[in-house]
Amino acid sequence: MSKKPDYSVPALERGLDVLEVLASQRRPLTLTELAQHSDHTANGLFRITDCLVKRGYLQRDPASGAFRLSLRLFELAHTHSPVDELLRAARQPMEDLVARLGESCHLSLLEAGELVIVAQTLANRRVRLSIEVGSRVPAGQTASGRLLLAHLDDAARDAWTRSQAKDGPVPTAGELGRLRAEGYCAAYEDTVRGVADVAVLVGDPEVGGLAALTVASLSPGNPEAFTKRALPVLRTTALEITKQSGLRGGPDARA
Repeated sequence: MSKKPDYSVPALERGLDVLEVLASQRRPLTLTELAQHSDHTANGLFRITDCLVKRGYLQRDPASGAFRLSLRLFELAHTHSPVDELLRAARQPMEDLVARLGESCHLSLLEAGELVIVAQTLANRRVRLSIEVGSRVPAGQTASGRLLLAHLDDAARDAWTRSQAKDGPVPTAGELGRLRAEGYCAAYEDTVRGVADVAVLVGDPEVGGLAALTVASLSPGNPEAFTKRALPVLRTTALEITKQSGLRGGPDARA
């Protein structure tokens, strides 16, 4: 078997290492500190950091000599809609999911305390479940919404809870904590009689940009058995969407 050619670009890799180290440390670092947090020497990083400063990706403190990230990466990331990128990444994996499970699925986001449906892929059957893309539903009333609420930070979750208190019961802290630990939410007859929903997380909770991938069955038979069958496929699909979106880490593919 022939060995694959090595197309590595050492200088580019060192530059990316610098950006990733500064992003992970979240504080200015000197050349010596950058070297300590990477596999490179301070001398080896000198030209790299100089180039990144000239291109506007880094800023250097004139007094301490420490480097920090500029807003350049933020500007580049926002030249296109993150939702557009998520939809592009999700299209084929969602089609594959539907082909494997024979059930419709949809993708949703939290916005202003509500669950917004941003994409769906319909099952190829005469009778199938469909939910309108763009529709909004109370987050606490759906499996997808509760899963996303469980992954909000404490301040955002508390603010949502206060805003919804007048509209009826909201998920308890204990329930949200369990969902966060389990990484999925399964529900039966949440909003529609006879429908079972299973939702998993798309994205990396440490990075943000989270979405929920949900499969819904009109005739689940035994809801627990349906969850057990659907969950591994959902997790694998969510992991693929996360990778295709360019996020690192993210939900795992536990069976």
